[in-house]
Amino acid sequence: MKLHDLKNRKWNYVGLAFGFTFVGFLMVMIVKGLCPFGDSAMLYSDAYHQYYPFFLAFRRAIHSGESLLYSWDVGLGMDYLGLIAYYLASPLNLLSVILPESWMLPYFSLLVPLKLGLASMFFALFLKKVFDTEDIGLALFGSFYGLCAWALAYLWNIMWLDTFALLPLVVLGMVSLLTKRKFLLYTLTLFLSIWANYYVGF
Repeated sequence: MKLHDLKNRKWNYVGLAFGFTFVGFLMVMIVKGLCPFGDSAMLYSDAYHQYYPFFLAFRRAIHSGESLLYSWDVGLGMDYLGLIAYYLASPLNLLSVILPESWMLPYFSLLVPLKLGLASMFFALFLKKVFDTEDIGLALFGSFYGLCAWALAYLWNIMWLDTFALLPLVVLGMVSLLTKRKFLLYTLTLFLSIWANYYVGF
């Protein structure tokens, strides 16, 4: 394909923003030998002691039909709903139910590039709608958001990344509310942000 053809081709720059971040992070995982491409896992600090064990227990509870309100697994029991509200409310966690348990660590690891990719895509969509533009800058600046210092510093807090990803849609919804008096996008995305993780959501 000639350079002229590439330049004039119609690209999905919002989709490219997702692809740049997702594939780029996968390449880092491959080079570093991280699960599912190697023997190491991105389970350090609280991710090892809390987040992944909670993730496994949540999947087992849904699979077996156990109560999601209260758990008897710790001492005399504990409020399980509070645990879900902070650690486990991501809609992407529900997909773990359809996968075998042997795939849980690879799936848990792949949630990081997936969520960062979605963050990049949503920021590119925000730029596209607000600035009414369609060029490679959408993909680049979308990727810059998804791979910003905050995201990379806190990526081991996997339960925060949903709200980080949704933030551009919340702001886009607020712009739509203030300029066009349309409230649906703002309401839904703000609800999802707080639902996915109330701590970062608020």
